[in-house]
Amino acid sequence: MWPSCLVIYCTLIRSRGRLSCIHLNEDETTSSSRIFIKILVQEMAEAMGMVTLKQRFDTDNPDPDGLLATGGEETAALAIANNTNPDAASSREWFKGMFPKDNARNTRYAINFFTSIGLGPLTDGMREFLKNAPKLILAQAQAQAQRKRNKRWTTAMLPQLSRVAHQIQAALIARVAALFFELVVVVYFFFVIQLLLVGQPKKEEEQ
Repeated sequence: MWPSCLVIYCTLIRSRGRLSCIHLNEDETTSSSRIFIKILVQEMAEAMGMVTLKQRFDTDNPDPDGLLATGGEETAALAIANNTNPDAASSREWFKGMFPKDNARNTRYAINFFTSIGLGPLTDGMREFLKNAPKLILAQAQAQAQRKRNKRWTTAMLPQLSRVAHQIQAALIARVAALFFELVVVVYFFFVIQLLLVGQPKKEEEQ
């Protein structure tokens, strides 16, 4: 059973991300699924070799298919740019569930799992992540706190901004009304003056 399963998964690993459905953490795995992952990865390590398997699973590796080693930098760059090798561009996303870096708890669980089954070298990237996790957590906490402060400031300032907008609107309406009134007065006096100027020559002719 396991050799055939190994052949299938070693074949699928080069096509679309069939292993992306595996989320290695305490909440989304059971004892039977962990046994399956253990036997599967151990068989793959034995068949492919630890170096090749680590390269394949390395989610921080920009060239998981080894194009840089076989075809050179130019060939790899062209393959990725032209999307002729989509696996190289997307396989980093396939294995993120097996090597979680979303939070320290899941990362520690995956590290302990692979170390306990004798595949510790696969955890180097996660260990590096844990080493820098305090800085990342601090940066995330600071960013979240800043977002909360911005939200509170926006919530507090919104009524004031609304009042200011209404005041400006009322002032503009009053100013437009005053200008309209002044225009009406000017037009009225203009016509009065015109009527007076037209009536004055008629009186002179009658005299």
